[in-house]
Amino acid sequence: MHKLIHQCGWARMLDCWRVEVIKRNPTCKDLDEYAQTKPAWEDLVEISIYLASNYLDKPDTEDLEF
Repeated sequence: MHKLIHQCGWARMLDCWRVEVIKRNPTCKDLDEYAQTKPAWEDLVEISIYLASNYLDKPDTEDLEF
């Protein structure tokens, strides 16, 4: 069960990355294409911070599905 929870978490994180990368760079259709563009480290950090700020559960939120 522990491995399954981790695998689901990793899949969800990768999907969040995929969605955000496509929003920011519509010419990329998946994460492999984005990796081939050799994004700057600063861009990766910016996306990471955005994902952590907008996709992680917020304890005071009223949206139970979020």
